[in-house]
Amino acid sequence: MKKVLSLLLVVVSLSLLLCACGQNTETSKPDETSQTVSENTNVVSNASCIDIRDEAYLKEKSDPEVHQLYDSKDNAMDEFLISGYYGTLLDSPDFTKLDSYAVFITDEPVVSEFGVFKASSDMTVDEIKEFCQLRVDALKKKFEGYKPEMVNAAKGSVIGVYGDYVYYISTMENNTAIETALKAAIDAGK
Repeated sequence: MKKVLSLLLVVVSLSLLLCACGQNTETSKPDETSQTVSENTNVVSNASCIDIRDEAYLKEKSDPEVHQLYDSKDNAMDEFLISGYYGTLLDSPDFTKLDSYAVFITDEPVVSEFGVFKASSDMTVDEIKEFCQLRVDALKKKFEGYKPEMVNAAKGSVIGVYGDYVYYISTMENNTAIETALKAAIDAGK
């Protein structure tokens, strides 16, 4: 009797689940305030993500004392940081699969962060864009309810692809100037 009742409960649960999935006819729209830039995917460069980050870091003009610099060489992010910034509780990217990476993260409650990631044969540009999007979405959510200039800065985040490099920029500064500096550093590595 218990087996029959359990089986009946499973069938009812599955049918309710399938009905619930079929009811969602609303399509989600991407957030129109953030920008995704994909260009020059044919760029071939050996520029170091650290050099690229440091070039953009100078453009940021923020106080280096309140920022954490992480990279694939000397100051690697541990699995807890990676999961907290770029993953979810159940899924986080494996940064050892990247060719290299470098990020700039603030300790202060301001919008001031960016990262550069170089794809490899083990991790594609599309996979990197996915976890960058997770981070940008988390920043937008984090700054909801803050001053309008911070909300707008978070919403104005940029995710871009330049060759086999993927970057995200989320700052109160001139994101275009930082993006230009990133691309120039990548071009310098050709």
